[in-house]
Amino acid sequence: MIEIIFFSLISNSVFYSYGHLIKIEKFHNKISSINNRAIIGCIFISFIALLVNFIIPLDKLFNTIILLIGILLLILNKKKLKKKEVFYLFLSSLITASLILYSNVYRPDAGLYHLSYVSFLNENKIIFGLSNVHFRFGAISIMQYLSAINNNFLFNDIGIVIPLASIVSFFIIHFFNNVLNILKKNKTTTL
Repeated sequence: MIEIIFFSLISNSVFYSYGHLIKIEKFHNKISSINNRAIIGCIFISFIALLVNFIIPLDKLFNTIILLIGILLLILNKKKLKKKEVFYLFLSSLITASLILYSNVYRPDAGLYHLSYVSFLNENKIIFGLSNVHFRFGAISIMQYLSAINNNFLFNDIGIVIPLASIVSFFIIHFFNNVLNILKKNKTTTL
């Protein structure tokens, strides 16, 4: 249980640090929301994984290098981290770990579609015509690239399930943040 919370904290911090990298003032879109930075970081890492997978497989060495670069980016920005950002990372990590730990839904097709394709991404570069081998390899998403790049030497196979739970926790926080902002603006709301 503790390791899943720890892995969730590291993973969410890496997603946030890549999203914070895009916040650099040289870019025209200054992303101000902490939550949006984490979501943009997930998207950024997913597209890095997709582009790199044309050249090399997403093996554990490459994935660990991406993880270490994200941790290094976070350490370099440690002086700029505010209490609000640290609280956000801990809250999102607790929600992520809770989603993983208390999930008891039976998923009979995960091994047929998603896990086998993530395994292909970790073992091979992109194979053109792979969906001709079997239909299950024709239905992919960018989330599988994020799951594949989270399979590294630190997380091992547990890292595959963290990104999906992280994105759900980011959206949960985003939803409740929007609800609180609406309630603050309209203190006299009636149901």
